[in-house]
Amino acid sequence: MERQVKEKGGNVHYNSFVNKIEHNAEGVKVSTRNGVTYQGAYLIIAAPPPSTKSIQFEPQVSRQRRFIADKYSMGAYSKIIIQYDKRYWADKGFSGELLSDCHFAPVLNAYDETKPK
Repeated sequence: MERQVKEKGGNVHYNSFVNKIEHNAEGVKVSTRNGVTYQGAYLIIAAPPPSTKSIQFEPQVSRQRRFIADKYSMGAYSKIIIQYDKRYWADKGFSGELLSDCHFAPVLNAYDETKPK
């Protein structure tokens, strides 16, 4: 996503602990804990909902959005995406999806993301 943002003339800022987001018809203003302020036309928040609970939003986010941030549970998940040139498993009648009930297994769910050429 960083490449697409930069291609459009935008910026991506990492390790910026946000404490306040203000938005209106003119754009968005983001304030960080270390006193740095960023301004722009748009903002993409790429964070799990619970991690946004410590951010002050002006105007305040919807009741539904606050509910999600309060009730959404954080898990210990890792995401790995692997794409193959050919869906070789489909030739053998497999779907490419895996669901395991073994809670100590390194992989619990897997989904086919291989795109046809």
